Amino acid sequence: MTRFEEGLTATVLALSLIGGSAALAQDSPPPSPAPSPSTDPSAVPAPSAVPAAPAVSEEQKWFATLEPMPQGGWQYLTAGGEKETESVVFASTHNVVRNGDSVTVWLRWEYMRPQGQPYFQYQSAVIRDEFSCTRLALRALSSTSYAGNNLSGIDQSYEVEESKAVWQPAIPGTTGELLVNWACSKLRTKQPRAAMPRARGSNGAAPQ
Repeated sequence: MTRFEEGLTATVLALSLIGGSAALAQDSPPPSPAPSPSTDPSAVPAPSAVPAAPAVSEEQKWFATLEPMPQGGWQYLTAGGEKETESVVFASTHNVVRNGDSVTVWLRWEYMRPQGQPYFQYQSAVIRDEFSCTRLALRALSSTSYAGNNLSGIDQSYEVEESKAVWQPAIPGTTGELLVNWACSKLRTKQPRAAMPRARGSNGAAPQ
């Protein structure tokens, strides 16, 4: 084969390849266009629902403002009362006095709404109560009332002569019965008394 024939054969082969590629390109379906983002709002997944925070009641907000006052040995006992006398009661483990079948303890009352008379209203009080564990009764020996919660603000005190203090029966199912049961449990379970601190002089130093 001459050089001319070889060149002609190569040219025909190249043209046949190009034509075959064009035919393949014409026979092949056009590529599918890229999907466009959907504008249908129903196709957009809804965000997950956020649960609503539980409503906080007025009572819960008020209860959160009460201070535990652990330095006074106060322990939460109970809460209740009618709307106007709604209260929380704490009892102190300090200065518990046992005498025969009776126990004297300090109680702390916190009121949600002001109590008392127009000339003096209070929202907290500490009461020194004596409890009889045989007759299941109680009587108040002294009381100090405070204008604000947490034993704050102006205070007013009174004390009753023990001979004139009147015993009140602890009615079953009432706060009085709960208080008697708590106080008398201290009579059955005697706790060690804390050591008395040394007296200090007028300058704050312990006497020699």
